[in-house]
Amino acid sequence: MKNLKVVSLVPSWTETLLECGVNVVGRTRFCVHPSHIIEDIPVVGGTKDIEWDKVKALEPDIVVMDKEENPLEFGQDCPFPYIATHIDSIDAMSAALLNFSEKFDNQKLFNLAGRWQAIAAHPPLAVKDLNKFPGLIQWVKKPQTRVQKIYYMIWKNPWMTVSKKTFIGSVLIKLGIEKYLTDFADKYPEIELKDLVADSTLLMFSSEPYPFQKKV
Repeated sequence: MKNLKVVSLVPSWTETLLECGVNVVGRTRFCVHPSHIIEDIPVVGGTKDIEWDKVKALEPDIVVMDKEENPLEFGQDCPFPYIATHIDSIDAMSAALLNFSEKFDNQKLFNLAGRWQAIAAHPPLAVKDLNKFPGLIQWVKKPQTRVQKIYYMIWKNPWMTVSKKTFIGSVLIKLGIEKYLTDFADKYPEIELKDLVADSTLLMFSSEPYPFQKKV
């Protein structure tokens, strides 16, 4: 297994790479998982701002970025070799993980790519009871049978949700709730909560990138 030094500017990739044993030597301040490892890894900035001097001090072999997470300028200014992923659907996961597994000579990443390939090939599930929706941490108010729309919220001030054309959108579709989703033109549209019909709308709040969980 290659022991390349990696600076990861993508929170989800930071967690994945660390769990698979990759030598991550730098991270963003939003990279907070896995908690038992992350505290000892230096912070080099955020996902939208970076201190290249801190990156240079770590002398990384590779910098990891993502087109959905980091601005174009990161790639233009990066003085080191880098990998820029573009994960906008479940289908894109396997290819990205295979690329990582080859670059880092890492069997765990290779195995993980196979698991995502199987997920992508699996037909959508059918969530019959929204009260038992998988992956939920806490209910604030459980949905009623009259729910007609679901919005997965990722940000506040302004309020932002996701379209079907995003990774999380593809996950929600795979879970079988496509009929509840709005087909927005923008990937991450801004919405006004006051414009939603309270009785028939279910809001799902993500724990990242906005820390909604701490506000509940």
